[in-house]
Amino acid sequence: MLTDCRYLARGTTPGGTPIAQDSRGKTWQFVLLFAKADEATRSDVWCLKHYNSALQNCPECLADRDGLPYTDLQPSAKWRATEILDSETYLSRIRDPKHPLARCSFTWRHLFMLDVMHVMDCKGVAATIVGSILSLLITYPSIGPNQASRFEKLNQFASDWYDANPKNSRLPPFTKANITSDGWACLHGPTVKAAMTRQAAPLFAELTEKCCTTGSRADRLMIEVSALLVEFYILMQVAGFFFSPSELATFSTPVQSLATKMQKDGTCQTSKDT
Repeated sequence: MLTDCRYLARGTTPGGTPIAQDSRGKTWQFVLLFAKADEATRSDVWCLKHYNSALQNCPECLADRDGLPYTDLQPSAKWRATEILDSETYLSRIRDPKHPLARCSFTWRHLFMLDVMHVMDCKGVAATIVGSILSLLITYPSIGPNQASRFEKLNQFASDWYDANPKNSRLPPFTKANITSDGWACLHGPTVKAAMTRQAAPLFAELTEKCCTTGSRADRLMIEVSALLVEFYILMQVAGFFFSPSELATFSTPVQSLATKMQKDGTCQTSKDT
C-alpha cells in the first residue's frame, strides 16, 4: 500500500505513465495525509500510546492515571496544557517496533488522526450519553410503574419519533441488555451502528425535554447534555473538511461544555453502582 502511495505522490506508475492527467496535460499528484482507525488498531497495531496503559494512556496529550488524570474533563484539567504536542514529541511516544506508517515518508504530526466515528458515535461519547440517559429514565416512576412499562413507553416514544423522521436510521428497541455493558452505561449491540447513534441525538433531545420535567439538577443536566450533543453534530455537518479558526472557536464551546456537564451529578453513569 505504501509503495502505491509513493507512486501516487510522484504522479506516475513505475513505468512513468501518469496516474491521473487532466485535459490540459497536467499530471496530478496525491499525498497521504491521514490514516484513521478505531482505538484498538491505533493502540495495538500502530503502537500509539495504549488506552489501557497503567501510566500515560493518551497518544494526543500527556494525560495519565495519576497527576494528570484523563478522567478530569473540566476546562481546568491539568492535561489540557499538554494537548499541543510537537511532532518530535508525538512521534517519539510511538512504541517500538514502529509500524511502517510511523516510519514512512508520509509520517507527520497528524497522520494518525482521531476517528470521530469511533470516538463519538460507535461505543463512544454519544453511546455513553444515550445509555446513561436511558439507564436513569428507566428508574423514573413518572414514566411507568415498573421497569418493563418504562421501557415500553420509551420505545414507543422512539418509534413515534422515527415515524415522524423517516430519514433517520432506526436504533433497535431499548432493553436492559443493550443500554449497559459490563455494568457501564453504553448503548451497544450487534445491530447498533454508528450512524444510528449519531442520528438519534435529536431523538434524545426531545425525549429528555418530555421526561425530565422535575426541574432537578440531574434533569436539567440531561436536557443540556442532549442539546449539546445535537449542537456538536450540527457543527460537524456544516463545517468544511478542515475547521476555519472561527469554526474551531465555535466548536470548542459545546465540546468543553458537554464534557463538563457529563461529569456532574452522575448525569453519565460510570457503572452500575453509581
